[in-house]
Amino acid sequence: MALTALDIVERKRPRLVDIINSDAMVGQLTLSETDSVSFAMSVLAKEPWGLLAVVDEARKLVGLVSERDIIRAMAENGTGVVEWSVSRVMKRELSVATPDTNCTDTLLMMIEKRFRHMPVIDYDGTFIACVDALQVAHAKLAEMTDSNRKLLRLMAVFTDEVNGCSPSVTFESLRRMFPVKFM
Repeated sequence: MALTALDIVERKRPRLVDIINSDAMVGQLTLSETDSVSFAMSVLAKEPWGLLAVVDEARKLVGLVSERDIIRAMAENGTGVVEWSVSRVMKRELSVATPDTNCTDTLLMMIEKRFRHMPVIDYDGTFIACVDALQVAHAKLAEMTDSNRKLLRLMAVFTDEVNGCSPSVTFESLRRMFPVKFM
C-alpha cells in the first residue's frame, strides 16, 4: 500500500483516551437509579459538570441525568420532582463512545446530535468517563495545528527551503515554491 501525504501529515489522530486521562469527568461522578433527584442536584451544585452518569452495581452505564433534565421535569411536574428517583428523569437512550473513538468522529456526532457531553464506556459497557464538546474540540484543534506544521515542514523539504513557511506566507511565494498551475 502506498503512503499518502495525508498518512504522513496525520500520523496520529487523537482519540478519546488521550483526553480522558488528562481532564475528563471521572467515574466517581455517578449515581445509581435509586438515588433521589435531590441528591443529584446537590452533587451537580458542587461540581463544574452539568451531567451525571447513572450506573448499575457493575458500573454499566444505564443513563444520564443533567441539570436540564431536572429543570424540565420540575417545569412539567412541580417541585415534588426532587423526591423522585433519578430513574424517572434520566435519559436512557444514549449515544456513547469508546476510548479508541477518535476525536473527529466524537465531535461530529456531538454536533449532529446537539449534545455537550459524550459518555465513554469500555468494550464491556463499563462507564469510564464523560468528555465535553470543548475538550474534544481542543484536542481536534491541537491535531489540526500539528498537521499544519507538519505539512509546512513537508513543503519546505520539497522546495529545499530550510526556514519553512511562516504563517504570513503569501500566495505569490507559494506560487514560486510550487511551479504548478493554480486555478
